[in-house]
Amino acid sequence: MKKILITPSVITFKKKNLIFNLEKNWFDYSKKLNFVIEIIDYNNFKKQIKNADGIIFSGGNGNDLYKYKKTYKNKFRENNEKKILSFVKKKKNSKVICLLWFSTFGIISCLKIG
Repeated sequence: MKKILITPSVITFKKKNLIFNLEKNWFDYSKKLNFVIEIIDYNNFKKQIKNADGIIFSGGNGNDLYKYKKTYKNKFRENNEKKILSFVKKKKNSKVICLLWFSTFGIISCLKIG
């Protein structure tokens, strides 16, 4: 069974305490397509990527970009996702990265690295 990493949405609690969240729909979707989903750990993503078959950038907070909505959670998520994308591009390890936005799990674009 393939293992796919996924970026979680980020919620703030009491100003700067962050909660990582992933909707149950993602787990249902992965079961339907016969793959295991693992929430990416922003502090340990390099090790996780070595053992994964792909990454989903889920869109997180309703596609709020820091550029448009300057909140702590958006800045945190955006900075970390840029680090992950940069790491994967440099490795050129044939990972497939999918950028998804919720619209009944419609894929907007997939990019094969390597």
